[in-house]
Amino acid sequence: MTDEFQTIEYSNLSGNWIEILLGIKVETFKNVYLGLSLRLNKLLSDEKTR
Repeated sequence: MTDEFQTIEYSNLSGNWIEILLGIKVETFKNVYLGLSLRLNKLLSDEKTR
């Protein structure tokens, strides 16, 4: 069996982002819940530090 994944190591990286999370959960039956969530991410900046 061969390893199909490549390991890449990173160092001295920095990033900033904003994230919005919305969700709803309802009880469909007694003690049975159904939920839905939406996550929005926006990368503000990324850089390699010295």
